[in-house]
Amino acid sequence: MKVQRIDIGNNQYRYLLLDDKFNVIDPVKRYLKYLDNIDRAENTLKNYAYHLKTYFEYLQQIGIAYDEISSDGNNPIEILGNFASWLENPTIINNKVSFLTPPEAKRSNQTINLIISAVLGLYEFLARGNELPELDVYKNQRMNPQFKSLDRLY
Repeated sequence: MKVQRIDIGNNQYRYLLLDDKFNVIDPVKRYLKYLDNIDRAENTLKNYAYHLKTYFEYLQQIGIAYDEISSDGNNPIEILGNFASWLENPTIINNKVSFLTPPEAKRSNQTINLIISAVLGLYEFLARGNELPELDVYKNQRMNPQFKSLDRLY
Protein backbone atom coordinates (compact mmCIF):
# COMPACT_ATOMS: atom_id res chain seq x y z
CA MET A 1 0.00 0.00 0.00
CA LYS A 2 1.26 3.45 -0.86
CA VAL A 3 0.27 7.09 -0.54
CA GLN A 4 0.89 8.78 -3.89
CA ARG A 5 1.50 12.52 -4.01
CA ILE A 6 0.03 14.28 -7.06
CA ASP A 7 1.42 17.65 -8.19
CA ILE A 8 -1.49 19.92 -9.19
CA GLY A 9 0.70 22.95 -9.98
CA ASN A 10 1.47 26.16 -8.12
CA ASN A 11 3.54 24.16 -5.63
CA GLN A 12 0.38 22.37 -4.40
CA TYR A 13 -0.17 18.65 -3.96
CA ARG A 14 -3.01 16.20 -3.43
CA TYR A 15 -2.82 12.60 -2.27
CA LEU A 16 -4.19 9.22 -3.32
CA LEU A 17 -4.07 5.85 -1.60
CA LEU A 18 -2.92 2.97 -3.80
CA ASP A 19 -3.29 -0.71 -3.01
CA ASP A 20 -0.53 -3.30 -3.43
CA LYS A 21 -1.25 -3.53 -7.18
CA PHE A 22 -1.05 0.29 -7.49
CA ASN A 23 -4.80 0.64 -8.04
CA VAL A 24 -6.47 3.71 -6.54
CA ILE A 25 -8.64 2.92 -3.53
CA ASP A 26 -11.76 4.72 -4.73
CA PRO A 27 -13.59 5.45 -1.43
CA VAL A 28 -10.46 7.07 0.00
CA LYS A 29 -9.94 9.06 -3.21
CA ARG A 30 -13.50 10.38 -3.07
CA TYR A 31 -13.26 11.17 0.65
CA LEU A 32 -9.99 13.07 0.20
CA LYS A 33 -11.54 14.91 -2.76
CA TYR A 34 -14.50 15.85 -0.58
CA LEU A 35 -12.17 17.17 2.12
CA ASP A 36 -10.29 19.14 -0.53
CA ASN A 37 -13.57 20.59 -1.82
CA ILE A 38 -14.47 21.87 1.64
CA ASP A 39 -11.07 23.59 1.84
CA ARG A 40 -9.18 21.36 4.22
CA ALA A 41 -5.50 22.21 4.37
CA GLU A 42 -3.06 20.30 2.20
CA ASN A 43 -1.32 18.98 5.31
CA THR A 44 -4.66 17.66 6.60
CA LEU A 45 -5.25 15.85 3.31
CA LYS A 46 -1.77 14.34 3.50
CA ASN A 47 -2.25 13.22 7.10
CA TYR A 48 -5.66 11.70 6.36
CA ALA A 49 -4.19 9.78 3.42
CA TYR A 50 -1.49 8.30 5.66
CA HIS A 51 -3.96 7.61 8.50
CA LEU A 52 -6.27 5.76 6.12
CA LYS A 53 -3.30 3.87 4.68
CA THR A 54 -2.56 2.62 8.19
CA TYR A 55 -6.17 1.53 8.62
CA PHE A 56 -6.32 -0.28 5.29
CA GLU A 57 -3.04 -2.07 6.12
CA TYR A 58 -4.59 -3.20 9.40
CA LEU A 59 -7.71 -4.47 7.63
CA GLN A 60 -5.47 -6.34 5.20
CA GLN A 61 -3.65 -8.00 8.10
CA ILE A 62 -6.87 -9.16 9.78
CA GLY A 63 -8.38 -10.25 6.47
CA ILE A 64 -11.47 -8.08 6.06
CA ALA A 65 -12.41 -5.38 3.57
CA TYR A 66 -13.38 -1.84 4.59
CA ASP A 67 -16.98 -2.48 3.54
CA GLU A 68 -17.26 -5.68 5.62
CA ILE A 69 -16.72 -3.97 8.98
CA SER A 70 -20.36 -4.30 10.03
CA SER A 71 -21.46 -7.31 8.00
CA ASP A 72 -21.98 -10.99 8.82
CA GLY A 73 -20.86 -11.26 12.39
CA ASN A 74 -18.26 -8.47 12.30
CA ASN A 75 -18.58 -6.07 15.20
CA PRO A 76 -17.40 -2.57 14.24
CA ILE A 77 -16.75 -1.58 17.85
CA GLU A 78 -14.55 -4.62 18.35
CA ILE A 79 -12.71 -4.11 15.05
CA LEU A 80 -12.07 -0.42 15.73
CA GLY A 81 -11.11 -1.14 19.34
CA ASN A 82 -8.62 -3.75 18.19
CA PHE A 83 -7.35 -1.27 15.61
CA ALA A 84 -6.75 1.30 18.36
CA SER A 85 -4.80 -1.32 20.34
CA TRP A 86 -2.87 -2.26 17.21
CA LEU A 87 -1.99 1.40 16.64
CA GLU A 88 -0.47 1.50 20.10
CA ASN A 89 1.43 -1.73 19.53
CA PRO A 90 1.38 -3.20 16.00
CA THR A 91 2.97 -6.46 17.12
CA ILE A 92 -0.26 -7.43 18.86
CA ILE A 93 -2.96 -8.70 16.48
CA ASN A 94 -6.01 -10.42 17.95
CA ASN A 95 -4.17 -10.94 21.27
CA LYS A 96 -2.09 -13.76 19.76
CA VAL A 97 1.14 -12.49 21.32
CA SER A 98 1.72 -12.32 25.07
CA PHE A 99 4.48 -10.29 26.69
CA LEU A 100 6.05 -10.59 30.13
CA THR A 101 6.78 -6.87 29.99
CA PRO A 102 4.37 -4.87 27.81
CA PRO A 103 6.19 -3.14 24.96
CA GLU A 104 6.42 0.63 24.85
CA ALA A 105 3.61 2.33 22.92
CA LYS A 106 4.46 3.15 19.29
CA ARG A 107 2.02 6.08 19.04
CA SER A 108 0.66 8.57 21.53
CA ASN A 109 -3.00 8.60 22.53
CA GLN A 110 -3.45 11.89 20.67
CA THR A 111 -2.09 10.37 17.44
CA ILE A 112 -4.31 7.31 17.86
CA ASN A 113 -7.36 9.56 18.32
CA LEU A 114 -6.47 11.49 15.15
CA ILE A 115 -6.16 8.27 13.14
CA ILE A 116 -9.44 6.90 14.50
CA SER A 117 -11.11 10.23 13.71
CA ALA A 118 -9.93 10.00 10.08
CA VAL A 119 -11.25 6.44 9.80
CA LEU A 120 -14.61 7.32 11.33
CA GLY A 121 -14.82 10.35 9.05
CA LEU A 122 -14.40 8.06 6.03
CA TYR A 123 -17.20 5.79 7.26
CA GLU A 124 -19.48 8.74 7.96
CA PHE A 125 -18.79 10.08 4.45
CA LEU A 126 -19.68 6.69 2.94
CA ALA A 127 -22.80 6.38 5.10
CA ARG A 128 -24.05 9.83 4.12
CA GLY A 129 -23.62 8.84 0.49
CA ASN A 130 -25.72 5.70 1.17
CA GLU A 131 -22.81 3.45 0.21
CA LEU A 132 -22.47 1.75 3.59
CA PRO A 133 -24.72 1.53 6.63
CA GLU A 134 -24.00 4.12 9.28
CA LEU A 135 -21.67 3.00 12.05
CA ASP A 136 -23.24 4.08 15.29
CA VAL A 137 -19.82 3.95 16.96
CA TYR A 138 -19.04 7.45 15.70
CA LYS A 139 -21.52 9.36 17.78
CA ASN A 140 -21.65 7.04 20.77
CA GLN A 141 -18.24 5.44 21.04
CA ARG A 142 -15.61 7.75 19.64
CA MET A 143 -12.33 7.99 21.45
CA ASN A 144 -12.27 11.67 22.36
CA PRO A 145 -15.49 13.68 22.67
CA GLN A 146 -13.54 16.94 22.34
CA PHE A 147 -13.28 16.50 18.56
CA LYS A 148 -15.64 18.64 16.52
CA SER A 149 -18.54 16.82 14.96
CA LEU A 150 -18.46 16.11 11.24
CA ASP A 151 -22.13 17.13 11.11
CA ARG A 152 -21.06 20.71 10.50
CA LEU A 153 -19.32 19.59 7.29
CA TYR A 154 -22.48 18.42 5.57
